[in-house]
Amino acid sequence: MLRWHLSANVLSPSRPACVTHSDYQGAGQLRQNGVSIFVADLVGPSMLRELAPLTPAIVVAARSGSAYAAQIGTMAVTEEIDALRTIGIPPLELLVLP
Repeated sequence: MLRWHLSANVLSPSRPACVTHSDYQGAGQLRQNGVSIFVADLVGPSMLRELAPLTPAIVVAARSGSAYAAQIGTMAVTEEIDALRTIGIPPLELLVLP
C-alpha cells in the first residue's frame, strides 16, 4: 500500500521554478489591484498543475528502482552474482550500469 503522506515530503522540494516565478508575477498584479488576498487561490491550482504529472513519475521510478534492488538482492542470496564473477563477467557492469 502506498503511503501518500510520506511521498509529499519528497515532492515538496521539487517544485519547479517556473511556478514560483508566475506566482510572483500574479501576486504583483493582484497587489496592484488591491486583491492580494487571492494569491493563495493563484498558487494552489498552479502547484496542482505542476505536480500532477510529476507525482506518478516519481512513484513509478521509485517502484521500478525498488523492484530492481530486490531482484539484485535475490541474486545475491541465490549466489548468482558469485557465479557471474566465477565465469569472468563483472556484476557491476552487467547489473547496475545498464
